[in-house]
Amino acid sequence: MKKAFFFLLFCGLNCCYAQDYRINSKTILRDTAGQVITKEIFWKFYMKESGTFGIQTMTDTIAKKVTEARLYRLSDAAIQKIMDADSVMNSQKKSVGTSAPPLEITDIYGNLFSLQQNAGKVIVLNFWFIACSPCQDEMPELKLLAEAHKDRNDVVFVSMARDGKNKLLKFVEKKAFGYSVAEITKSIIKNWSITGYPTNIVIDKTGKIVYESTGYGGNIRGLKRAVKKALSI
Repeated sequence: MKKAFFFLLFCGLNCCYAQDYRINSKTILRDTAGQVITKEIFWKFYMKESGTFGIQTMTDTIAKKVTEARLYRLSDAAIQKIMDADSVMNSQKKSVGTSAPPLEITDIYGNLFSLQQNAGKVIVLNFWFIACSPCQDEMPELKLLAEAHKDRNDVVFVSMARDGKNKLLKFVEKKAFGYSVAEITKSIIKNWSITGYPTNIVIDKTGKIVYESTGYGGNIRGLKRAVKKALSI
């Protein structure tokens, strides 16, 4: 059985590593000291310290599975490089700094959502579809982000998927991630200029788009920072 080591800095929102080599339920997870920890502790720590830690993995290249994953602290130079890359990517999004287009949807449970009714709140949008591996890979982190803000009434998490209502209902029963889920329409895709998945967007309390990213490179560090900044203003 062949094995290889990989260092995952998770720097690059369009670099989807996890489709072939993904951390799974059988992966042994370790902290920075090498001690075995639970999946819940591993990801909660990584989310809390997002942007300052990376993940070193041992991979079975035959089975294409991550057998072990260990947290490690990034150097100051690596952290700055990641932050600079995030800044460049975000500045290239033409929608950032513009007013959010109209949005009115009904989720899979029949609940109506509109930007107008939620004026004055921070809105976090996620565009995805079931067959999108990177979309599913980021969901555990999206769930942690939503759970971290569940007691606040000034932030709303909404997702829109390309799949039909029945498929989404079955999917959410098994893999709910803390966002309201609705079917996406062609008009919404066009109005919001969605060209890739997953796409995450943050709208501040004034109704302006302050963050947009497409793809998943191993973490939602930029999204997390954008939500925190939008809520602090």
